[in-house]
Amino acid sequence: MKNRKTLSLLLAGTMAAALLTTPAQAAEQQPQTPAPYAISADHWSREDFSQAASPEVFTGVYSRELYNAIRQTMLDGASDTSPAYTMVDKEDYSAVKKLVGRMEGVLRYEHHVPQNFTDYWRHLDYFAVSAEMPENYQTPLDFVQPALDHAGELATDRERVEYFNDYIRTLLGWPKR
Repeated sequence: MKNRKTLSLLLAGTMAAALLTTPAQAAEQQPQTPAPYAISADHWSREDFSQAASPEVFTGVYSRELYNAIRQTMLDGASDTSPAYTMVDKEDYSAVKKLVGRMEGVLRYEHHVPQNFTDYWRHLDYFAVSAEMPENYQTPLDFVQPALDHAGELATDRERVEYFNDYIRTLLGWPKR
């Protein structure tokens, strides 16, 4: 009987302590609400990068405006003005999403809507492109970065091609040319 009473008191004390500490822990673990996000003039492309591009690439839904939005996003990186926006007709929306999804390299481009976008209903034709490097790309990029740096120091394209050829052959365990 005494053991049951002791166990009951111990259990009651533990539960009371848990109830007292839970609100404090819950307050600490509450996710922070991001600040409201609204489109401003800074979110548009501020340069016409498309003037330096080949005009032949601008076919179908791949417009100069979309090109500029992607380039401005790359330039701005993770700043407050990234991503850059452009306008896309609702008929072209899915085609633009497919186009952007195919444009991958070290960076992955995706349609982007911030979680804390307060006035999205006003901007249904706005289209933002995020440019992010997937986490699993960083390690291989770090591995080849010294080779990229060395190639950048070479004088001609021919020297760079020969260097990369030898570099890749070495990685594969093949003898150099």
